Amino acid sequence: MPQTGRCPRGSAFWAIAIAACGVTVLTGQSQQAPTSPPTPQSTQTGTQSPPQPPARFRTEANYIRVDVYATREGAPVQDLTADDFDVLEDGKPQRVDAFEHVVVRPAGPQDVRIEPNSQREGNQMAANPRARVFVVFLDTNFVTIAGGHDIAEPLIALMERALGPDDLVGIMTPDMSVTQLVFARKTEVVQEGLRKNWPWGRRFALHKTDKESTLEACYPMTQGEQGTNSAIARALIERYREEQTLESLHDLIVHLQGIREERTAVITVTEGWVLHGRDQALASSGQTLTTIDVNTGTETLGPDGRVMPRAGGSRRDRITPVTTRTDCDAERMRLANLDNALYFRDLLGMANRANVSFYPIDPRGLPAFDTPLGPDPPLSLEADAASLRGRLDRMRELAANTDGVAILNSNDLAGNLRRLSEDLTSYYLLGYYSTNAKLDGAWHRISVRVKRPGVTVRSRNGYRSATEAEVRAARSAVAAPAPDAKAAMTAALGTLARSGADGRLRLHAAADTAGGATTVWVAGEVTPPPGGQPDPIGNGADVDVDVTVRGGASTSAHAEIAPGARAFVTPVRLTGTPSASIDVRARLRGPDAGSGLSDIIQIDPPTAAAPTGPLLFRRGPSTGNALRPAADPRFSRTDRLHLELPATADDRAEPATLLDRNGTVLSIPVTIGERTDAATGQRWLTADVVLAPLGAGDYILQLTTVRGKEQQRVLTAIRVVR
Repeated sequence: MPQTGRCPRGSAFWAIAIAACGVTVLTGQSQQAPTSPPTPQSTQTGTQSPPQPPARFRTEANYIRVDVYATREGAPVQDLTADDFDVLEDGKPQRVDAFEHVVVRPAGPQDVRIEPNSQREGNQMAANPRARVFVVFLDTNFVTIAGGHDIAEPLIALMERALGPDDLVGIMTPDMSVTQLVFARKTEVVQEGLRKNWPWGRRFALHKTDKESTLEACYPMTQGEQGTNSAIARALIERYREEQTLESLHDLIVHLQGIREERTAVITVTEGWVLHGRDQALASSGQTLTTIDVNTGTETLGPDGRVMPRAGGSRRDRITPVTTRTDCDAERMRLANLDNALYFRDLLGMANRANVSFYPIDPRGLPAFDTPLGPDPPLSLEADAASLRGRLDRMRELAANTDGVAILNSNDLAGNLRRLSEDLTSYYLLGYYSTNAKLDGAWHRISVRVKRPGVTVRSRNGYRSATEAEVRAARSAVAAPAPDAKAAMTAALGTLARSGADGRLRLHAAADTAGGATTVWVAGEVTPPPGGQPDPIGNGADVDVDVTVRGGASTSAHAEIAPGARAFVTPVRLTGTPSASIDVRARLRGPDAGSGLSDIIQIDPPTAAAPTGPLLFRRGPSTGNALRPAADPRFSRTDRLHLELPATADDRAEPATLLDRNGTVLSIPVTIGERTDAATGQRWLTADVVLAPLGAGDYILQLTTVRGKEQQRVLTAIRVVR
């Protein structure tokens, strides 16, 4: 039977938009990529970027990480030490070389969470051992419409309560390909999807996919049958749906194993499965048909055995693929010979090897019956009870064999999910160098015991060792030099490292050399005080600025912050061309400025070929729609970014582009221009970007300039926070 497309019913839950920008200059197209960390100039504004996850196969191939969840009577145990654990690999004791107790930070405001910019970056974040990863698997095939409605708010409450700012969550359904799974830290889109699209369940619903409609057309009801379709079609559709769900879980496990070593929690919303085995009666139940009744019309089988649509055609005629009797019978034979019980047992083993724990939730709460009274003929009371018991047993088996927890037979869904979130609030990360030095790709079993009585643990239960070829490939990848463009982007994004710093005064500086002299433009910005606290610059402030070349003299300047303003920019002219790094200091003084409002940054000296970078400005509601200097690279979506790069009379700018943090060009227009300061004669190349179309994240504005025969790429990173 021809395979038809799946319904994209999961799209409302995984289409989460994400996006991402500090300052670095790459001089010349063949400039050598930097091999050292960014200088203090590169850390002058922003929160430290999250650490990059280690490679799947490290150069120390026998170093193993184990995550351990310790509980006593269902409550997390918070005070264990490394000496409390015994770790064995294949029965042999291992020495714990690294120990860390990870306590999950409580859920905070959504706007402080830094989203991945792409699906690939989300997968990289998921590899971080200190981040918890959740997948919400919505079993559309085996949840009723009412179940989807009833579970929506408890799931939303779980996300709001349990997910910390470093955690990631993704949504998966059987209708999706696992390649569509997207991890994100913000959950507004997921929550909105759960509320607006709650009728996602298809169990006992009239909606059918194209494949299911084809099965109905292949095996219509015979005389005397009752219900929406024939007994054969019902049996085949049930088997097809169960196969689809189990295959989706299989693909999910394989996918998670490829991106993450630590535990992944799969919150599985389902009403359970029968786990159909081989059915000889169904396999031999083919029909010899001369007509197929579709909706209100009659269709005949043509001489070649193909379904012939009636004249005019009904809606189902248009969505049901034309097929042959041979295709119908082949699909019936295939589905009748499924062994889903064996497949399910294989999934349990795969989940253990992938360190994936399932937390099945029955959205029905406390069900009395498994099947409704109609429209299809109901099961007998004994058969219905057996069906319900079997589905619940499968969910318990799934949880028990993957170190998860099953939430069944309870109408308190919210309370049970609250206990689930408490169970996952803390865990321990243990690291050891395995005594097994073989690189054979074999499976090695890990067991963890706690010496303290009354404490139970759930932990990673094994790993597959790397092969010699995999270790060689990993070492080659680590030793390979980064491409120039990638190194430049990494340096630019590194300038965001202080964007979440607590300092109230933040500085930014740009420098350029022309005519034998160097000018340093110093910009400062004071963040607003927290709600209810007095504003230290409410009446304005004076600013003392000192610029010092390492090993040389200091040059001072004075600036003012006008009442109602929060920023300043002032030029400081130096004699000669500095060859060492430049320290820039500033301190506020005034009747209300108080003490401690000061900052210091360091920048590299400019060269004859290029300035150190641009000045940043913002304009939006927070600035009264006036252009104001920006020393903090965090911008609101309501802001307009304005960039000014010092230039000589011969400099020119080429078209500019906006990139995400992975270097992908975004279809956001960048307007370039130039201006000349009437007071000083200084020429500036400018670029403007409207940030409204962007989501929260890090971005890079790429401006290419030409000075003489040299081409420079100026990469300026900013962070959009809300």
